[in-house]
Amino acid sequence: MSKCFSKYTLWLMTDQADESCGQISPEIEKARQTLKQTGTDTD
Repeated sequence: MSKCFSKYTLWLMTDQADESCGQISPEIEKARQTLKQTGTDTD
């Protein structure tokens, strides 16, 4: 699997995500990008 998909590995294999380990889903990534664009992110 390509390194560019490493953050989605768990999601691709199990349809689950564990953000605490850096494993996210495309939906989580999209939400993060939206929050950054609107200035409502908490990072």
